[in-house]
Amino acid sequence: MIVVWVDDFIIGASNDSLLCDTKNMLKERFKMKDLGKLSHFLGIDFEQDDGFVKVSQTKYSCKVLERFGMSYCKPRCAPSGLKIDSSSEDLVDSKIYLDAVGCLRYP
Repeated sequence: MIVVWVDDFIIGASNDSLLCDTKNMLKERFKMKDLGKLSHFLGIDFEQDDGFVKVSQTKYSCKVLERFGMSYCKPRCAPSGLKIDSSSEDLVDSKIYLDAVGCLRYP
């Protein structure tokens, strides 16, 4: 399996021999360097061992919470259900809201 993102590749294979053959074939055609085992890609952290790959966005999530002043907020598994009074002057700045939603859609 090969994942391509602009000029970055992630190459995965069912065994080391196939992985080496694929890398060598690509090195013959393209100038590239092998950065070793995947550990971080597009805001996602990866941990690999025999038989598993652990995927985490903890660092990214903490960075987003810090950016929007929510580092110390209480977590919830669902929206709080609070009613918003549309006549209130304390409405959220729409640009900040859109930035926050954008962070959740794409790291």
